Amino acid sequence: MDGYPACAVCGRPGRARPPVGAADPLWYVRTLATWARDNDVALVNVDEVFHADHPLYLRPQYVLEMAKQRPRGYTSATDHLRVELVHTFGGLYIDGDIRFDAGSPEGGHPGSIPDLLAAVAASTCGFTLNILPISIGISNDLIAGSARDPALRLWMECARLNYFPLQREIVGGLGMMARPYVGASHQGLRHLAPHRTGRVHHVPLELLGITRDDLTPTGGAVITTNEITWVPRGRERVEFDVTGADSGDETQQGDPARVRVRQGEDDGLHRRQVQVALPGHELPE
Repeated sequence: MDGYPACAVCGRPGRARPPVGAADPLWYVRTLATWARDNDVALVNVDEVFHADHPLYLRPQYVLEMAKQRPRGYTSATDHLRVELVHTFGGLYIDGDIRFDAGSPEGGHPGSIPDLLAAVAASTCGFTLNILPISIGISNDLIAGSARDPALRLWMECARLNYFPLQREIVGGLGMMARPYVGASHQGLRHLAPHRTGRVHHVPLELLGITRDDLTPTGGAVITTNEITWVPRGRERVEFDVTGADSGDETQQGDPARVRVRQGEDDGLHRRQVQVALPGHELPE
């Protein structure tokens, strides 16, 4: 591929490939475009779908998250976008780390994506999410449903209202904010993304009285993984429990008031180091 493909709308040629040996600042864009072309995937700008004549219901929240320009912000933005896409067009949203047609059908559960969509269309609820083992719960990394489903519309409204609580309120108080996170099984919960957007789907389910047994099972059609790309992959990262339950296996030792771990990929300082707070300093942080 000598350069980027021409624009599908205006036909303007794409940017030429840099000379051999020169840095390619947009190599990831080129890689994605190549993958999409080779696999017959259409890459569509979200602003070509949702615009002034057809805006996102959650546009203020979506723009706020995108403006963070951090992985956790992009993740929260997609939490909004995925439900609005299914609500607008119907069909299936699925995370990129989920494998199609790779599950183990049991008890008549759908064993493929077409079977899953047919089962959802014939179900009482008319939509489903990713039904994981009971110890993990129900995930929004898969959403299937019909356009204009009222439950999805309720989900969108719950997501909007979830921006009113303060950060300390939404995470469970200052005590929860002050506990050690880095190196712990609940490390991902130090970010606001799972609290503000990642778990909103549980609210409409509870309001509607819908349980996991009411939704169409997904395990026979897909195999789920969770790469958790919004958590920085520094030396301090460990695998953590996506349910948020404490495992009791705290790998970070010491007084959390005295030790702070700075994650280079996430703090914008381009460094990774342990900073020991001085107890006698007026500003120990």
